[in-house]
Amino acid sequence: MNLYIRHQDFTSPDDYLFPSRKHNVSQHITVNGFYKVIRRVEFQMGRHDLGTHTMRKTFGYHFIKKTNSIAMVMQVLNHSNPSITKRYIGISDEEVNNQLSDFVL
Repeated sequence: MNLYIRHQDFTSPDDYLFPSRKHNVSQHITVNGFYKVIRRVEFQMGRHDLGTHTMRKTFGYHFIKKTNSIAMVMQVLNHSNPSITKRYIGISDEEVNNQLSDFVL
């Protein structure tokens, strides 16, 4: 992914990570097009567990690890409840308890 991104020119807000090749104007691929991209990547990686939300969930997970702010991640993902966000990005009660086990003030 880093190699792919390195060769992109994100100088404009209209630059897309997955631009459409069917249009001359700057447009993103369709939802169905993105689904096809994910299926192709999944096949090439020999995996069977990727979905269209995989990148969004991965971003949310790493963003919360960096910021330690469930509120920010909720806002970015447009969620209304922390429990929805934690479940969505895969933060379990066990992981929370592990982080709290050595927490001191």
